[in-house]
Amino acid sequence: MNKSDHIPEAASRTENDTARPEKEMAEAMALLKRLGPPVLTGIAVAVVVGLIILAIHQRREAAREAAAQAFIEAQTAEEFQQILIDHPRTPEAPLALLALASARYREGEYDQARGLYRQFLADYPAHPMRPMARLGLVHCDEAAGDLEAAVAGFGAFMESEPGHFLVPLAQLGLARSLFAKGQDEAAAALYEGMIDDPEHPWRRQAEEEWRHLQRLQRAKASHRNP
Repeated sequence: MNKSDHIPEAASRTENDTARPEKEMAEAMALLKRLGPPVLTGIAVAVVVGLIILAIHQRREAAREAAAQAFIEAQTAEEFQQILIDHPRTPEAPLALLALASARYREGEYDQARGLYRQFLADYPAHPMRPMARLGLVHCDEAAGDLEAAVAGFGAFMESEPGHFLVPLAQLGLARSLFAKGQDEAAAALYEGMIDDPEHPWRRQAEEEWRHLQRLQRAKASHRNP
């Protein structure tokens, strides 16, 4: 992908565009069903949410119908990579780059994912999905075991993006990373704050993660004290 690639200004909505909301919603839900099950946690969730938001709110002009269709149908890392090759100057290109980074993350290729997220940040300095790439980098740090960087990154994201819909995912990541560092009390405070908030969008996820980590904690304690 050429570093000089950029996102063209969105074309004006046409009368035909406004007549297709039901088709657009169906395409967005199909995308969620296809990508959702393997990516229930982490930045992959954020990417899927972002893709759906843009699929609903960003219409396509006829000239980029092929790129849009290719993106809707893509399922594998290779297919997202092909979109970057075939359609480098369409609004689908940055989405494909994020999806490719997410795919590499799910495959455990954290260095590759990190490089792709950094490429996104370099290539698309004004893109509204930059926060997803930023958080993706921190999730790569967490997954690779660089807990110091993860704690710092999640905390920095929460401070710099107040009110962003990704902040709850950063909270969860920070809690996990603190627990992994042995800072159980700090992790517990974060989880309990999320669990005690009936309006928290990821309350159930926080409950499940905290129960899982507590089970691990008890298992480790039983091994130390048979």
